[in-house]
Amino acid sequence: MLFEQKQILLGYGQYELELRMKDEFAADSGITAKVNLNITKPDTGIHFSDIQFITNYKQVSEQGPRVKNNYYLEHRVSNFFAKETVKLMFYTELINTEKILGAVEPFVLFYKFVNADNGFMLYK
Repeated sequence: MLFEQKQILLGYGQYELELRMKDEFAADSGITAKVNLNITKPDTGIHFSDIQFITNYKQVSEQGPRVKNNYYLEHRVSNFFAKETVKLMFYTELINTEKILGAVEPFVLFYKFVNADNGFMLYK
């Protein structure tokens, strides 16, 4: 299993992402995949960033590509969760709360997991 993460700051607009993978010791030309990306201006209201599934985290003082808000995140390399999974860790950011609610306004956040196919609530 391969896992590589690169963070690149992109402006708003249309992009084409091309990924090429090749075994240096193989005679074939490898694999190439292309995908179009549309980076749009985010909603001005309160919204979530993407969810990143993680296996662990720890508070750190240094910065790096896997550090967010002073936490080092150990990424989960698969989005498969066995029935025996009892702990689901993820990282997400709630964006624009200070702009909409104010710097010191308290708020409560609830979340739930719902099966996208049938609407069945998995966890609340």
